[in-house]
Amino acid sequence: MAHTSRKCQLSLSENSSPPSKRNNPPTDVISAGPSNTANLPDSTITPGSDSKPICFRITCIPEGWSKVDLWKALVCLDPSLNDLKSRLDLFPSCYGHGQVALLKLDVCTNYFEVRKPNMPYREELEDVELVIDHQFYGMTPLNNPGEVIEAEYCTAHYTPCPGADYSSVIAVTGLGGHAYGSWKSRQSSRMWLKDLLPNAVLGLRVMTYGYDSRILGKRKSEVRMSDYTAKFIQHLENATSTNRPIIFIGHSLGGILILQALIELNRSPENSDRKRILASANTIFFAGTPHGGLRTDELEQMAKFELGDDHSMLNLLKQLREDSENLELQRKDLKTMWSSISKVVTFYETAKAPVIQRSMSGDYLLSGNEFKMVRRFSAQLHIPGELQYPVEENHSDMMKLKEGDSTYETVIREMKKILEGIRFPERNKRQGLESQIIVPAPLFIVPFSKDPDFVGREDIFERLQQVLQRKSDFQRKAALWGLGGIGKTMIAVEFCYRWHKAEPGAHIFWVHGNSHETFKASYLEIGKMAGLKEDGEEALLKRVRMWLDSSASKDWMMIIDNLDDLDCNPQKHIPVKRGTILYTTRDRRLIGHPTYVSATHGIEVTAMTNEEAIRTFWKLIAAKRDTIEVYEEISRELLLLLGYLPLAIAQAAACIRQTGMDPSKYLETFKEYEHIQEYCMNITLPVEQNGGQHSRALMTTWKIAVDKIQQQNSNSIQLLEIISFFSPEEIPEELIQAVPVFKNRWSPIFTDALIPLINFALLYRLESSNYRLHPLLRFWVQVQIDSKYNMREKQKRVESAVKSVYDTCPHNVLNNMQQCTRLLSHAVTTLEHACHYKLESNSRWNLEDYVGEVHFRKGNYGGAINFFQRVLAGKENTLRNNHPSTLATVNNIASVFCDQGEYGKALEWYRRALDGKEKTLGNDHLDTLNTVNNIGNVFCNQGEYGKALEWYRRALDGREKAHGNDHPDTLRTVNNIALVFCNQGEYGKAREWYQRAVDGMEKTLGNGHPDTLTAVNNIASVFCDQGE
Repeated sequence: MAHTSRKCQLSLSENSSPPSKRNNPPTDVISAGPSNTANLPDSTITPGSDSKPICFRITCIPEGWSKVDLWKALVCLDPSLNDLKSRLDLFPSCYGHGQVALLKLDVCTNYFEVRKPNMPYREELEDVELVIDHQFYGMTPLNNPGEVIEAEYCTAHYTPCPGADYSSVIAVTGLGGHAYGSWKSRQSSRMWLKDLLPNAVLGLRVMTYGYDSRILGKRKSEVRMSDYTAKFIQHLENATSTNRPIIFIGHSLGGILILQALIELNRSPENSDRKRILASANTIFFAGTPHGGLRTDELEQMAKFELGDDHSMLNLLKQLREDSENLELQRKDLKTMWSSISKVVTFYETAKAPVIQRSMSGDYLLSGNEFKMVRRFSAQLHIPGELQYPVEENHSDMMKLKEGDSTYETVIREMKKILEGIRFPERNKRQGLESQIIVPAPLFIVPFSKDPDFVGREDIFERLQQVLQRKSDFQRKAALWGLGGIGKTMIAVEFCYRWHKAEPGAHIFWVHGNSHETFKASYLEIGKMAGLKEDGEEALLKRVRMWLDSSASKDWMMIIDNLDDLDCNPQKHIPVKRGTILYTTRDRRLIGHPTYVSATHGIEVTAMTNEEAIRTFWKLIAAKRDTIEVYEEISRELLLLLGYLPLAIAQAAACIRQTGMDPSKYLETFKEYEHIQEYCMNITLPVEQNGGQHSRALMTTWKIAVDKIQQQNSNSIQLLEIISFFSPEEIPEELIQAVPVFKNRWSPIFTDALIPLINFALLYRLESSNYRLHPLLRFWVQVQIDSKYNMREKQKRVESAVKSVYDTCPHNVLNNMQQCTRLLSHAVTTLEHACHYKLESNSRWNLEDYVGEVHFRKGNYGGAINFFQRVLAGKENTLRNNHPSTLATVNNIASVFCDQGEYGKALEWYRRALDGKEKTLGNDHLDTLNTVNNIGNVFCNQGEYGKALEWYRRALDGREKAHGNDHPDTLRTVNNIALVFCNQGEYGKAREWYQRAVDGMEKTLGNGHPDTLTAVNNIASVFCDQGE
């Protein structure tokens, strides 16, 4: 750093006014340079002429100095300042001591011209040393939050929470960007973060962060994303208070840097200052951030040509390519931390810009073909609740905002919404939320398409209109009740579409109420679509209810379908203050129940009228007029036998349509089967009061359809039997495709088996491309299975269902939690059937093990222990206590106890696993060493570092022999040993072991791998703990 010493006499005033500004209005900041010249995708080019405005930063200013004091000092350094237009702003330092000034010059003087290169200058004035620079590296303040807060108290009339009197805004520039110039419009003299934002949104502390991300030019050290991240975190720790909310704005690479820092903070110990910084991160604005990569071809060519042997920048650019493995790993890492971020706002460019090309003279110009640097898909995170807005600018200019821009107005609007939620926590708490989530567009979550063949039922719709019409702000509730197959669900579907047309601004939700698991899955889907975030399922379920009960959810209507089991205790999740709820149920107890629906708001659904039934029947079989005339009387007789039951009519029509059978032949067949169905019904089916005739009609239609399909393809019936063991709602297509009976899911055999089930309306395809099996039909199929097959055949079908679920489940649970949650209800339901039929097999234990792990990863330790112990009991009964598979389950149980902090139990189970593995596998087997390492983890967590080292060293010795020194498992143990030394305060040894881990991981995994970055961060933590 350049240093000069000057002896200037300074007369410092105590309460001075700012220096007068000559020739108003003041000019502003860095020139963008010629429009056809560029160094980097989002760069602001350093001015090449004295005629361009420029901005300098001055730091290390004593806290007692005023603007006048500083101006006198600057004039002492450069007397020519008196002859220029200029503006001087003085702000408190971001780091809690001293002040920082921004000096904007209309023309760069000779004195300041020599201070533009990439090195700050120190100027000594008597006992004061000022630092002048143009690069703006690190944190730079852009306003005085104290003045803003005082002004807002007078106008807004609120009292901020103690210790959280303002929110921090931190803007991070992109690749090759400038921490000041990247945010200033080319058409305006004002920089919006400094000159517009603090006045438009009161109560903000605005900072900009800069770092040396130039593609060209010499550097003191190599360019590494991990170094950028570590340095940014260091500045965050120094410049932020852990109890003040932080709003990040990231342009291009700046957004990646923010995410990398948050991922790293998320790895910090609970209750640490770093973890608290993560908890303070409230909102992120992304602008052209290449989550899926950016166009780097031309930049890589430039780096190769200009930088010679320095490959570090080239390596960084490769990490930012489209479809980069590093960026994909980042997406996966983000899944564990989104619950801490309240809002994500994404801006994507819609304008193209010329790419950089090298001219004949050797200059780099923006003269190539025009492209979008970051495409829309790449700029989006694709997470629930993400707000997405286009920007009609190219990548470089998209955040150079000015007053009146639509993008600027959007930022201001969203910023105000964020602060509203931050500033009034008590009011929001009364409304049921810590921060309000406003969903920008109405949600329509209904799994069924509108039925074009729906007719009639107008009396029911009229009654619903009366009961649910808005008479007050209180919640409105009603219930459709009646026997299975009477048409309750299809009436509710039609009601959703009518409501949506009448109330286009209202949310509409569909909740499957037939079991606790399906109810929970539906609620979690609502939470995901609404952008609600919480740690753990139970917390998110509670959050969904709180959101629905708050004004943030606005108008909404919810269908809770097939709520037939009140014993599953769903009421704790159902909102009670706002909105409209319509239940469908077969359970009459719901009507008049104090928790659900008043006695006057229950609407009984009875069979169709004669005319409704006949119109429906003709539409479903697509009958022509001459057919109607010929078969009208026969059809009326058939519909009478069908009891005018919508589901039975649909089944009969599907059979007629598929087989080409005329109504008279179908009527004859129906009469033959009816007496058989009555006998079966009386023995097995649960019959609602006065529902006997209707149940017989349903069973008869199913029997006819099944027999017809059996004649066409017996594989279809086998497939139907296996599907009946899944949960009936939202059956994923891939789950059906995984049925092992057909070996190849894409084979014609599988397709030929599936199509008849859809054509005969036994299986319904939903809007989501999932499937639905009517619960009553599912029960009937299982009755048929029980009556037709011996125990071994039943077990074979259940085992096929178990294998289908297990093969569909992603085996990396942690990185696929959303898909695992979607399949959980099917896994649990299938395992219930496996228990019922006493299935003892590896496939059952594998699935139970899997369900246990899903519960474990979700933090549901009770559920995890329950399933792991079921697996253990099964394996001990059929295998042996020391079988490797049995011992793996013992190890899993120990891991659950360890995660719960029950270290005594964890050690007990780990020692049991270790004893068995040593006897069965040997002391140096990899599975044995994993358990040895786990025991070391327990002792480390307990603070028994001597014992932890003993067990880690044993694990290390074995892994080095088995794997070698640079295997990831070996290096993780090396990292663990370093952690012990660090916790003991032996920082020299800790650094030595961490460095060994970093060297090995960089060699084996690469510089950008999360494990490598964690180890690098650990070294930085050691230096931090040492005060270095």
